[in-house]
Amino acid sequence: MSTMLSLWFVWFLLAGVSLFFAVKSMIRWIRTSTAEEVESAIDRMGSETFTAYIARLFADLRYRVQIVEDGHDYGADLILEREGTRIVVHARRQSEYVGMVAVQQVVAAQAMYACSAAMVVTNNLYTHSALYLAEANGVMLWDRQILLSEIAQWQARRRYNKVRTRALYRRKSHSAGLLAGALLSIGLVGFWPQGLSALKPQPSPQPLINSQLPQPAEPGLSGFVPPLESTAIIVPEASPASGASAEERTAEAVCGTAIVQGVAALAIREGPSRQYQVVGEVPQGRRIKLVCEPTVSADGIIWQRVHYGGRGWMSRKYLLAEQP
Repeated sequence: MSTMLSLWFVWFLLAGVSLFFAVKSMIRWIRTSTAEEVESAIDRMGSETFTAYIARLFADLRYRVQIVEDGHDYGADLILEREGTRIVVHARRQSEYVGMVAVQQVVAAQAMYACSAAMVVTNNLYTHSALYLAEANGVMLWDRQILLSEIAQWQARRRYNKVRTRALYRRKSHSAGLLAGALLSIGLVGFWPQGLSALKPQPSPQPLINSQLPQPAEPGLSGFVPPLESTAIIVPEASPASGASAEERTAEAVCGTAIVQGVAALAIREGPSRQYQVVGEVPQGRRIKLVCEPTVSADGIIWQRVHYGGRGWMSRKYLLAEQP
């Protein structure tokens, strides 16, 4: 029992250490992309890079994104489509506040590209005139705060998907390791009590002779059900005038068990003759074991050697032999 507990403790300890390092590496990986790094990154982007970055952000929001080629944009940088809604987006990456010119451009692009809505996205803030003009024309404005918030949610979703994928992979690998360890522990625990003795060659079993067979259980008379006549062999008493030789009568013997029948109690004698002393008796319906050494006495009676706890001889006339 102590061996089993020690083996399980080792495997649980290994699993705990693996989980600790997995969580530690995951936390270190998540902290690599902080809000300050994202904020400084978008300020260092060029206009085309900023537009492509915004396109990936909207694609993660399940929009079908089309980037408008330069020279033919008419103030539009992106065309978004989702569920029948078509939105034109004007992306402005600049170091000063965005004025109303950006709003005027996206309003013109909305009519040009037959969009139902318009939006301006920037890494900075908007002037008051831009805010008033956008409100009057129904233009959506994403300033620095809204953009960083959306980017943070976007990265959180990406980190969650990556963490979940890694967790599933590690959980499968850890489960496989724990299962292998459990099977190994069970095998070692089962082998430990035997030690090297299990590796020693076992002696080949010796064949049992009839006299070494175990004594079958003997049911009481109340629970005894006699076998069918079709499955039993009744050995009649031989007659001296039958002319059968001793070898033929011996061949009629049946190894196995028999049941006393036709008499209330059958005497057991020391030898195969009525001249031998009676050493016991077996009541009717009791099952006994045949030792398969029948013989014929001088008066023509076939005697069967039996095993009933001891050994003795009975007349085969009153034995109903069962099929072996």
